[in-house]
Amino acid sequence: LFFKMASKPFEFRKRQNTDRRNKARTPFLSALKKETLLNLRTPSVFFSDFAFIFGMPLALYLLNKIFANMDTRYVGDAIAVAINYLIILLILLSNNVKAASILSSEGDTIYHMKVNPSSFRAALLAKLTISYVLSLISTVMTCAIVGSISKMGFLPSFLMCLSIILVNTAHVLWSIDMDIMNPQYKRYHGGVHEKINPNEMKSAAAAFILSFLFFGIFLYLIMENAQTVFLKVTLIGAAVLALRVWLNGMRLRVMLKDM
Repeated sequence: LFFKMASKPFEFRKRQNTDRRNKARTPFLSALKKETLLNLRTPSVFFSDFAFIFGMPLALYLLNKIFANMDTRYVGDAIAVAINYLIILLILLSNNVKAASILSSEGDTIYHMKVNPSSFRAALLAKLTISYVLSLISTVMTCAIVGSISKMGFLPSFLMCLSIILVNTAHVLWSIDMDIMNPQYKRYHGGVHEKINPNEMKSAAAAFILSFLFFGIFLYLIMENAQTVFLKVTLIGAAVLALRVWLNGMRLRVMLKDM
């Protein structure tokens, strides 16, 4: 056994890779697989995503445990729910800032996406899918925790979650629109920031504006009628999203036509 082990050049021996059968995938699934592997192999991105999924539910759990131990009346309960709404929106929308550099972060390699035989929209959608799905998971977990501790009931918790998802989606589209209309390719080299991207600053400002705007609407409506506040906020969120989809659709048809 000793001579067998000593005779093997394990320092220089190459690992034998077995051939795997290629699987036919759609352009979107191929791009999605690439983005998934990049996220898993980049420690900073992986741990950031992991912290985001579990960080927001944990933070809201601790906050609502504090609220649950307080002796509050109707106004206090309404303000507590509105504060939950505001904090969830602030955390979610601030995480969308990276969508404002979804194209710019490619830097000089953006031309590889343009000459790729697959659809440019498929590559763009794949870059968004992972972060968007993670935000959905985190939102559902958080709303379930908030609804359970505050004893809101299933329907109000569901409508609150839906309205937050609608606003979050609208902000994602808004952030993408900022990058499409004003790309900053020269500010990135090898996927690394060389200068501050103004699109990300605009996206962060938009996140605060939308969060506090919907917080004000929510607080006003819950003081007026607590029974219909979640439905009204959901309808307003759907209207904002519909407007954003229409604006993005018009600009994408024009901007991506030449790409």
